[in-house]
Amino acid sequence: MGSPPTSRLRALAPLIKYRVSLAGGTSKRDFEALVDARIREARALMKAGEYDGATYLAGYSVECALKAVITKGIPAETLPPRTFQSVYTHSLEDLLGLAGLRQKLKTRG
Repeated sequence: MGSPPTSRLRALAPLIKYRVSLAGGTSKRDFEALVDARIREARALMKAGEYDGATYLAGYSVECALKAVITKGIPAETLPPRTFQSVYTHSLEDLLGLAGLRQKLKTRG
């Protein structure tokens, strides 16, 4: 399918914005908001038959959810900007480990 019309892009613009905390990092609440936005977008793409994009955004929402879990264990629940480098990854396997969920997932499997 081709590119979406400009009006559709404008309608999605508020969904792709997120807040950065005053501490200069991304907070647990920021990640939770991103999860909600990415899931809404994935659902919209599914309805439009854009399955690749929907799958990508659903995966990205999982990444953001894991980062929300990780920030819960950090003082002030905020990821510092790029100082905690191992969190700035897109590897779900690495994020599962940092969130302390890898073993729980294996025992459930």
